[in-house]
Amino acid sequence: MNSSDQNIILKVCGMRDIENIQAASDAGVSLMGFIFYEKSKRFIQPELRAEIFSSIPDNIKKVGVFVNESIDFVKKIVHEYNLDFVQLHGEEDPSYCEAIKTLTKVIKAFSVDESFDFSITADYQSCDYLLFDAKGKERGGNGIQYNWDILQQYTLDTPFLLSGGLGPEDAGKINSFKHKKLAGIDVNSGFESAPAMKNIENIKSFISKLTCNTQ
Repeated sequence: MNSSDQNIILKVCGMRDIENIQAASDAGVSLMGFIFYEKSKRFIQPELRAEIFSSIPDNIKKVGVFVNESIDFVKKIVHEYNLDFVQLHGEEDPSYCEAIKTLTKVIKAFSVDESFDFSITADYQSCDYLLFDAKGKERGGNGIQYNWDILQQYTLDTPFLLSGGLGPEDAGKINSFKHKKLAGIDVNSGFESAPAMKNIENIKSFISKLTCNTQ
């Protein structure tokens, strides 16, 4: 990214607190991730979902994050909470992604390290976005980065989101990163004061330092 008039998606993942969601929206975040994976520290308990989702501002695009769930369960959640995107963070195969794409937009996440084989993404080109996260112990939110240079090995058409340990101090690094298929960035633990609680001042500062426009 090297143009001040270029738009980039800023997705903030792992949201759960109603006031924090509103504050992030006021700060300029319009794409938020909500985690339906029970093993995550940011999992939204079923009894809290109705209140949380009924309070989300209308301008927010909602991303439901799932890991190896049944298609029927994902369909149920998509319809119940009117999700704009589904992010798949497990070993979901291309046919699974295509089934979900009949319902809503799909982001397929991949855990990347130096040995990642980008050729496997060829079968997922029907997805709306890919997401390249750092390979770690958890399914996202590990707070670690990888060498972004390896993303130059990705030469296919589907745009991607950059993820993996991004923090407020990375704005300059993001500004200087160039890839024609980079569509956005996905942040989580690097902006947290506690699991699922984002530091809004850090988000504001981060947005102000990006040389592109966030959307």
